[in-house]
Amino acid sequence: MQLVVSDDGTVYTGTAEGTLFKSADGGDNWARILNRTVMALAINPQTLSTIYAGTDNAGVCRSVDGGNNWEQINEGLTNLYVSALAINPITPSTIYAGTNGGGVFKSENNGDNWVEINSGLTNFDLRALAINPITPTTIYAGTDGGVYQRKDGGDWEPKNVGLDNTDVWSLAINPETPTTIFAGTFLAGVYRSMDEGNLWTRVSSDMINDCVKALAIDPQSPNTIYAGGFKSTDGGDNWTQISDLMFSTLAINPSLTNIIYAGHWGNPDALFKSINGGGEWTPTGLFTLPVLVLSINPSESSIIYAGTMNDLFTSTDVGDSWVRTECDLTNVRTIAINPDFPDIIYTGGDMGGGYVYRSIDGGETWEDITNGIVTETFYAIAINPVSTNIIYAGTEDGIYRSYDSGDSWADITHGIHPDVRAIAIDPDFPDILYAGTDGGVYKSIES
Repeated sequence: MQLVVSDDGTVYTGTAEGTLFKSADGGDNWARILNRTVMALAINPQTLSTIYAGTDNAGVCRSVDGGNNWEQINEGLTNLYVSALAINPITPSTIYAGTNGGGVFKSENNGDNWVEINSGLTNFDLRALAINPITPTTIYAGTDGGVYQRKDGGDWEPKNVGLDNTDVWSLAINPETPTTIFAGTFLAGVYRSMDEGNLWTRVSSDMINDCVKALAIDPQSPNTIYAGGFKSTDGGDNWTQISDLMFSTLAINPSLTNIIYAGHWGNPDALFKSINGGGEWTPTGLFTLPVLVLSINPSESSIIYAGTMNDLFTSTDVGDSWVRTECDLTNVRTIAINPDFPDIIYTGGDMGGGYVYRSIDGGETWEDITNGIVTETFYAIAINPVSTNIIYAGTEDGIYRSYDSGDSWADITHGIHPDVRAIAIDPDFPDILYAGTDGGVYKSIES
């Protein structure tokens, strides 16, 4: 998850699953505005409708109308995995793009053209960029090999004295005293420098979680700093845990700084909001889960089931809201609903081995009906439309048939490739069965 809040309170968040969302009402409602995996976001501080998105394989995308339309702006950008973006706050036509493996690029014309600026840089895997807000010709780069500083268009210089852990994931500069810089590291918490990075001191010994992928400084009260799920009100000397969630990104509303947004790093990835400086957190309703399969109730089309990498979810209002089921499944790859009795649902997938579960009450409760089938993954379930007690299950190790709604199974993998990814039954002649496998399509006329 990537996250940025504009001066007018508009929130933009990009997800690892390949979507950029926008909220104009503080996170209550979201609109999908770009189908890209977004690794970095930046907003022109003088023209809030101009947004830049760094992606994992499409370089930099720019919108000049608040996210309604986008264009790729990659002229001169030789590495298209853009992991960090920073805009000169005084001259916002000057933009910096940090890449994963290609170092840093600079544009002086709003991204129309880019020039590589890697002289002196010895680590080219960029995680973070930060610009001195008062002297914006001074820029810092956070890499998995430490912190680098570039002044007045010169060469990059390493600034790692005292930085015992050089796996730097985040950077933040005090807006009033920009000689003070904070660096978040992967396994050593937060470091602080009070002399432009010349000397670093670890200031997070009282942190329980020392993986700090996100830093944010209150622009109106710079002694207030957020680092992952921790907060300091004394410039980093002491820290208090404000959430047991692992926040991978943080953004503070520039005008109402008690309003903070935080992206949760885990399953599920989710966006949370606090309106009291991190005292309490509530989910915004935006969850980002890789959805593997969808199925709609044939009798009540407002009921939808979604199988994700994390669990099975149900919606009863045409997808406006979702509830996690109680089956606690992972990697839900297939869902089948009995066409005659739609409260009977089958789902299959894998979690340390393949599984099939059945519900007879519309997903309220579930029972394991794998019943001796040994496989790594269930890919497909199909129900005979005429005799709905007959079910087929496609697995990584063959195809199985049940005559009793899944109570027992028989292996019918004779003469076909065993890796069965899809099953289709002819609706007019249900004795005709098709199996899509890793070795092609097979047809059986004796189902």
